[in-house]
Formats: sequence, C-alpha cells, structure tokens
Amino acid sequence: MSRHVAIIGAGIAGLACGRRLTEAGCTVVIYERNPGLGGRCGTCRIDGMVFDHGAQYATAQSDAFRSYLMAARERDQAARWPEEEHERQDDREAYVGIPGMSTLAGGLAPGADVRLKTEVTSLLHTAKGWAVGLANGDAEGCFSSVVLAVPAPRAISLLPEHPFRQRLETVRYAPCWAGLAAFGEALEVPDIVETGGPIQWAARNNSKRGRPDVECWVMHASVPWSRDRLEEEESVIALELLETFGMQIGGTLPQTLHLSAHRWRHARVEHPLGEDFLHDEEWGIGVCGDGCIGPRVESAFLSGDALGRAMAGGGR
Repeated sequence: MSRHVAIIGAGIAGLACGRRLTEAGCTVVIYERNPGLGGRCGTCRIDGMVFDHGAQYATAQSDAFRSYLMAARERDQAARWPEEEHERQDDREAYVGIPGMSTLAGGLAPGADVRLKTEVTSLLHTAKGWAVGLANGDAEGCFSSVVLAVPAPRAISLLPEHPFRQRLETVRYAPCWAGLAAFGEALEVPDIVETGGPIQWAARNNSKRGRPDVECWVMHASVPWSRDRLEEEESVIALELLETFGMQIGGTLPQTLHLSAHRWRHARVEHPLGEDFLHDEEWGIGVCGDGCIGPRVESAFLSGDALGRAMAGGGR
C-alpha cells in the first residue's frame, strides 16, 4: 500500500482519490495551484456575487456517486436544480452544491492536507521516492506515490519519461469561454437559456439554492466560438459574450454590475482515455480524472475513487 502520497490537483478526481487513501490510513498531501477547491466544478465569488463558472450541475448514473450526492443533500450541501423540475429530460436528476458547486468538492476534503495556491512545476523520481518541485523554488518529499489528477496535457508536462505519457496524448478536450455577468435588474427570461447559438448555454446562477439574491448569469460559449477566440484577452471576450447574450435573448440588457470572462482550455473531454485510471505500482504513479472516462462530474469522481481504492489495496 502507498503510505505517503502526493496528489496534484484538488478537483473532484483528486479529492475523491485522496478521500479513499486517507480512509485507508495513508498520509495524503494535495497540491492545488488555484485558490479554491473543485477545479472545473468550481465557484467564483466576487464582491458578494457568486458564479458557478464551470460545471453547472451534477447528475448520477452510478450507485457510488448517487450515494455521495444524497449524503451531501442530507447535510444541506446539495439540492436539486432547477427546483421546480423533478427530473431533466434525460431522466437523471440534476444537483448543485450549496452555496456553490465547489461545495460538492469540499465534501471530499476532510482528513487530507490540501495546499491551495501551491503550484507544482516538476516531479522527480528517485531511489527514495518522489520529490515535488514547487513554483516558489521549494521541493517537498519524499512521497512513496504521486497522483496526477489534472487535465492530460498538464499531466504529460509533469511526468518524467514513462509509458503513461504516450497513452495520455490520445486524450482530447474542447475549450470553453465562460462569461460572468451580474445585472441590476432581473432578466425576463427562463433560468436556463439554450439557443444553439454562439452562447450554447446560459443560466441564472441565483436561481440555485443558497446563492445571494443578485441577478448573476453564467454564459458558456460554444466549442467552435471558443476555439476561434481562445487566445483573445479576457476583457474583450467578456464584452463579446455580453453583446451576444443580449442578441440571443432578443432584448436590451439592464445595467451591468459585474462583467468578466474565464478561459477553460480543457473544459470538456472529447476523446477520453477509455480506462478508469492509470496506475503503475512499481513506479508509484497514478493518473485519474474525467479525461480517463468522459465529460461529466461523475466521471471525475469515479475515476479518482477507483484509483484511490486500487492504490489502497482494494482493487478496482
């Protein structure tokens, strides 16, 4: 069993893996370069406004993830959304975290040593184990194992020469620009707007339980639109998305209280690895995430959970 484990990435996959390892008695350190938990299941808080700027909700097909969502619901950390709908069209109940989507990730964190705003820039495999190099110039170790719970391109950049690199090169992602806008008045449109235009999806964030009563919207651009403009400045994209949103809903938008944009380079898995996880016990390397299984919050959870069980000696 791996006893001292470094996990790179505090998204759903990394935290699910960490939970399993911690329960098995391992010492786990989770490194996250961003200021909050959740990765693409994150929440952006700005001047009292709340935006779920990545995953808008989570659904469950497996018993394991359904049980996790139900436990979060019992703790009043998750609720159905939209609340007036019992089910979505695909018959899978949609749930959101309370007071933000990142709460779904936070429920996996107890017991682990999570270090936010701590970027890992290198990994060194030695006879004594793994050393973790940090952006501030420090190095930490030695770890008996290391888990890469980050998008495949970043995992490749951190891995030393190993067969996993070639396997991860087959994973493909679609990008997405997300627009975050708050208004001084409520928009006279449904809570969810799907038009099939340049903005593929828009949602009223304050329609979700536990959010402040401020008219906050998250707008997700389509994949082609996002790809064409991926390297544009955030401020330029934010204005374009706002203008496009106004045209798509066919009305004049009220005063804007906040406007920004977030670039997701690896927003949605287009071509997954096709395996639940990767694990080399001899080297002490594990890889997990939605890039292994597919583009859903549940996929990240199942991948991390399965890797954690395998590393703890519980099999697949």
